[in-house]
Amino acid sequence: GPFECIDEVPLPYADYTAFVQAGGSAYSDCGLDLNSFRVEESSSGSCPTTITREYFITDLCGIDTSCTQVILVDDQKPPVIVNTPGDLTVDCKDNIPAPYLNYNEFMMAGGEATDNCVNVYLRHVGDSPFIGNGCPTNIVRTYRIYDDCNNPVYYNQTITIDDTEAPVLVQAPRDTITVCDRSTINSFLDFERAGGVVTDNCGIDTSSCERISQVPLGGPICPITFVNTYRIKDNCGNPVEFIHRVTVSDDIPPVMTAPASITIELAAVTPGTFSS
Repeated sequence: GPFECIDEVPLPYADYTAFVQAGGSAYSDCGLDLNSFRVEESSSGSCPTTITREYFITDLCGIDTSCTQVILVDDQKPPVIVNTPGDLTVDCKDNIPAPYLNYNEFMMAGGEATDNCVNVYLRHVGDSPFIGNGCPTNIVRTYRIYDDCNNPVYYNQTITIDDTEAPVLVQAPRDTITVCDRSTINSFLDFERAGGVVTDNCGIDTSSCERISQVPLGGPICPITFVNTYRIKDNCGNPVEFIHRVTVSDDIPPVMTAPASITIELAAVTPGTFSS
């Protein structure tokens, strides 16, 4: 059968003796010039590769004769994955590592593959879309590992994105004195305008700013302070809470408008005239 690898192909016969030991033969009535034995080799194709060896010998009368040996090399075995770098977990989408660019980087990360014909290569095929909404979510990264004859085996690496670190409240918003409003923070923009600062390792979900409780202090009417508790989340739903106090103190008197004036007309009465 054919050889699987070029490295397995034996060298050409070094001399006529080795040629004969391998089963070859030559004959001439004039006798053979054994020192004239030689070989010419050519090859064509790639996987399979055909190697053609033509052996020549000259008889003692100077006449050449030759024979041809054809060797087929065809590797159909893919590499075998021995070790993989394993799946990965990162906290943010921005921290997803770049794919391995070649087999050497794959190997440096702990991967290993072997092949019957020695050489192994690697190519990043692509990444899947994000699987699942929110956190955790993941992608599947696919690599193609192949040999000199392009026989492939595939390796899938799952990368999970899971942020469990809560935002950090750097500065709470300033307390507020209002006339009527019990809550002056109704959005993340309001939070920032009031001096609030929050940071997160993976980014803030600015739409998540919400009031979760309101407790009145003092009163019963004016002045009265409302202690508002808010919650802000990051993109993975990890929360941080803060308190914002709003004091309602109304010293503006009410404005009163009287009803329109009313004119009443009485009926005419003749003096000295009575009825009984």
